[in-house]
Amino acid sequence: MRYSILALIATLALISSATGAATSKPNILFILTDDQGYGDLSCNGHPYVKTPHMDRIREEGVRLENFHVAPSCSPTRAGLQTGMHEFKSGVTHTKAGPRQQLSQDRTTIGELLQTHGYATALFRKWHLGGPPPDKRGYDLYLQTHSPPPRNKNMYWDPKIVINSKAQGGPIKGFTPDILTDQAIDYIEDHVKKDSGKPFCCFFWTVTPHAPVMAPDKYKKRFRGKMTESEAAYCAMIENLDDNVGRMMAKLHALGIDEQTLVILMNDNGGTMGVELYNAGMRGAKTSVWPGGTRAFSYWRWPATLEPRTEHALTGYIDVFPTLAEIAGVTIPAEVASELDGYSLFDLLKSPEGAFPRDRLLFEHGARWESGFAAKHKYTQAAVHQGDHMAIRIDTCPCKEGVCIRGRAVKHKTATSMVYTKKKENTYFHWAVTDGWELYNVKEDASCRNDLSGAMPQLHRELTGAYDAWWDDVYPKMMERGGDAPIPGSRRPTGKK
Repeated sequence: MRYSILALIATLALISSATGAATSKPNILFILTDDQGYGDLSCNGHPYVKTPHMDRIREEGVRLENFHVAPSCSPTRAGLQTGMHEFKSGVTHTKAGPRQQLSQDRTTIGELLQTHGYATALFRKWHLGGPPPDKRGYDLYLQTHSPPPRNKNMYWDPKIVINSKAQGGPIKGFTPDILTDQAIDYIEDHVKKDSGKPFCCFFWTVTPHAPVMAPDKYKKRFRGKMTESEAAYCAMIENLDDNVGRMMAKLHALGIDEQTLVILMNDNGGTMGVELYNAGMRGAKTSVWPGGTRAFSYWRWPATLEPRTEHALTGYIDVFPTLAEIAGVTIPAEVASELDGYSLFDLLKSPEGAFPRDRLLFEHGARWESGFAAKHKYTQAAVHQGDHMAIRIDTCPCKEGVCIRGRAVKHKTATSMVYTKKKENTYFHWAVTDGWELYNVKEDASCRNDLSGAMPQLHRELTGAYDAWWDDVYPKMMERGGDAPIPGSRRPTGKK
């Protein structure tokens, strides 16, 4: 047994026995990977990486193939936790400070499930500021802290911290492996305690986020085929896949495989590997081109869901209401009134399931320099409906390079190289648009055929809907800290 998880589980079991639980509710294992792109799976065509365990989840589950997340990690996590666009939670950046912090008056999915019979745990990446998850609906919040320097030791020899309390000295080894050990212990201990409560375990990984590093046994297969950084990135993905396989094997060994809903998802678009393979998509992390927001989203629940592919437009903000319905939770009226997402449960159960096929999904790259929110209405902006996307990427009005990672560029001579080595690829993934443009992203993931002239009515409807959405969400975002100064920023706050 590793550190004090067993003792903590015992305590939580005593607490939970007083409330009771509905054993018909499924266990939930939600695996969210960090900075892995949609294309970074062998089942999605990657020419180098092999991901048999994640591929198997895809094959045995419902595959949501038109699923979108926010363009970067903290905003996606805010949407997953609350069921509403991240602007409503004040989350518009990934840097520590008020713009990363989830507004304290937002209800998390952990809080809903915790108060309705679930044992809840979140492993590793919260990235939503304070208060920490153990104060926001999670009985157990487990972090890993590695020694400095970051670029050398980020994923090695970590200390375990549970609910803000260090659990002893460093553990030798690769952090993703150790984190998986801890999650497996949590699940096994919970089942052995037989408290009658289902568990909800959010396993939100730290890889393959930079700095890229992995054990040599994973890297050696890729060396000589790509750069050293790309080899490390691919190695991190294969290590992650092995760890997913270990978790799935444990569910089977414990006899809870059929009664456990497993969700496998990535948090934003591709990063280090976009030049190796990006599934033909334009864009990368922090961009609202499809490569920045399209995510894999696989839902495996053998006792309830038949494997199939679904192309309805779905997204990260749908997870909150979906898990609430699956758990039999009535969402409080004051929370439901601000939800942007819809429950996917009927859709997951049947291709004819009730779901708004005409729904709109709004995207924004955010990350502007504090004080410049209003001027960024059309900088990294998009709205999806069905297979279509209206997109507008204006040149950033801030100082050069301040807010949009990679800098949206006008010319093929651009020198800002983010996730790319070639200038033409930088231009392809980061180009500004000529005002609003319209694409069928199912047929044209590389966004080369602007349909604005061919479909003027849809163009007007989507761009008008975006303007109305911005006018509605903007005051809420401002009120909840979405344009607040970032502490310690070396750049001065701009003027509105």
